[in-house]
Amino acid sequence: MQVIALGWFYAVIGFVLDPFTADEYDGILDKRLTEEEWEQRRRAEYNPLEQGARAYEEDWQEFFAGLGLTEEDESSVRDMIVEHEAHNLGLIRRSGWGEISGEEQWNQRRDMGHLRQRLSSVLSPEQLTAFWDEHQRQMETFRREMDQSQEELEAEGYGDETVVGAALSNDLDAVRSLIAAGADVNETTADGGNSPLTWAAFHDNAPMARVLIEAGADVNWADEIRQGTALHEAASYGHVEVIRVLVEAGADLEYFQPGYRFTTALYHASMRGHTDAVRELLALGADATGRAGTIALDNAIGFWDFEMEQMLIDAGADQDDFQILIARAMREAGRILRN
Repeated sequence: MQVIALGWFYAVIGFVLDPFTADEYDGILDKRLTEEEWEQRRRAEYNPLEQGARAYEEDWQEFFAGLGLTEEDESSVRDMIVEHEAHNLGLIRRSGWGEISGEEQWNQRRDMGHLRQRLSSVLSPEQLTAFWDEHQRQMETFRREMDQSQEELEAEGYGDETVVGAALSNDLDAVRSLIAAGADVNETTADGGNSPLTWAAFHDNAPMARVLIEAGADVNWADEIRQGTALHEAASYGHVEVIRVLVEAGADLEYFQPGYRFTTALYHASMRGHTDAVRELLALGADATGRAGTIALDNAIGFWDFEMEQMLIDAGADQDDFQILIARAMREAGRILRN
């Protein structure tokens, strides 16, 4: 009875508080479509759920089969992944690669946090960590494949003769040579999506970041697509040394993406489970007492990362916030249901 009661408690809490229940995915996906546009999509014979199922089979089925889940748990995980993939694929289908709006990109990132919380009701902490590592690996592979398309890169302004092109290629010698020749270290790609410094942060190339900063790179430049900075990029990938270089050069620890006051570097590091990056940001003075700290603490709880959870509490994150109380109750319910 205790297990059943906790299961119902978990389900009700998730329904009441979770802004991304299954019934709402279509509303999120199509909120900007007119009735006529929606009918055109219906006639297009494109089913995001079918595409999501295919994505699961190609990218995740073998991985989850190797975790030793029960048939019921594996079926639950499959449904969660398919629903998540269907939502993202639907956005891409509607908008096209590289054309998804900033708001929709944000919804994608928020959905990943939602997916992680849902999976925590089925997966153990170790299995959840393995899932996240595999997700990161797939994302890295995807980005490498995208970067290898030279024609596309040139169309976006990534020429070999530019600093941003050399930074994309992670070629420090070329960056130095171009700077010596007078190239602009703040030149961005044609779409305004990346600067040389953001590429240095992505590649975890602290020496390149130092060279660019010494040559005048703007450490607080925000891209025109996501309004993120190089510090956000470094925090998202857990690149601790680059974080240190950027902050010591004046990067704003408390800068947030417009419209989302909690999207500081601390949030981005915690959202992807980078405990060392969170530790470094706190040591450098990141504020954990505001909303960003609360969301970061929620992320730590979702990852079952007790070390990150405690360091955020020690730094002043509000563990009595209602969101945190609910997150802990959900984690405890998930633990009991698995036992």
